[in-house]
Amino acid sequence: MPLNTWIGDIDREIGKWTDWHTDTLFTPRKPEESIVPVIFPYSRFYCDVERLAENEPLEAVGQGVFYTKFNGCVRLKTAQLATHAATLHQSHLLNLSSNIDCDNTLLIDCHSFPTELAPDVDICIGWNENESNPSPTLIHLLKKHFNSYGYHVAFNHPYGNSITPPSAFSYQSLMIEVNKRIYLTETNAPLPHFHTLHTCLQSLYTNILHKWMY
Repeated sequence: MPLNTWIGDIDREIGKWTDWHTDTLFTPRKPEESIVPVIFPYSRFYCDVERLAENEPLEAVGQGVFYTKFNGCVRLKTAQLATHAATLHQSHLLNLSSNIDCDNTLLIDCHSFPTELAPDVDICIGWNENESNPSPTLIHLLKKHFNSYGYHVAFNHPYGNSITPPSAFSYQSLMIEVNKRIYLTETNAPLPHFHTLHTCLQSLYTNILHKWMY
């Protein structure tokens, strides 16, 4: 399926808003049975799996599961493309759900954000105000960990909430958003600091597994 059904300079928007290299950044260096990466392989400009399939507030401005408008760009919508996007959205949520296979699972929703949204924030930690809300102990653990690496942490700023797929099990969901300036160049290539942030995340997983899960 083609991505280029847009009218306007969508390449500029893709360059700015894509979560470049976050698949590598957040994935454990070594396989870990307790950590299962679930990576969506499509651009949000093709299908945004973070949006709600129904009653999505941003649908009103053309930014639901299937974007039709974005910063002056307009996307041509066909039944075939919309159906494919809906199928991808459902499949991704089912994939997430299938990996929540016991109570007390922790889902980490991984993203990045452009510096201009919050220049003084290095790491944003977000969550929902519902049954998936992470415990204060876990939130404190994350903040303390990132602070120990010299990163400035904000809660639910510039973004809040975290993805919550349906599940028969109780689980906690939190979002980690990293400021692009701490790991990418202006052309979206990894900086030398990429390694530092990657190491920070690897040790965070160890902290969570040892101090929170057990």
